Amino acid sequence: MALGAIASPFAMATGLLTWWINYQLKLSHFVKRKIELSVLLLLLETVLIVWRGSRSEISSPFYLVMVLLLTPVAGLLGYYGGQMTFPTERT
Repeated sequence: MALGAIASPFAMATGLLTWWINYQLKLSHFVKRKIELSVLLLLLETVLIVWRGSRSEISSPFYLVMVLLLTPVAGLLGYYGGQMTFPTERT
C-alpha cells in the first residue's frame, strides 16, 4: 500500500501531462471522473497508511471498509482510462 501511495502522485502527474498534450486541457466527463477518483484514491491510501502507522491493530471495521473501497476506486479509474483510450461505439 505504501508503494501505491508513493506511485499515485507520479501517475496523477503523468495523467495531467497526457491530458494537457493529447486533449489540450479540455475537461470531458472521463477526465473529470479520473481526476476525482485519483484524488479519492490518494486520500484513501494516505488515511490507511496513517491509520496503520498510528495503531497496531487493523481489525477495525473502519480500516476494513477503507481497504475494501480501494478496489472499486481503482477499478473505476481503469474503466474510465480504458474508455478514453478505447471508446465504445454507440449505435
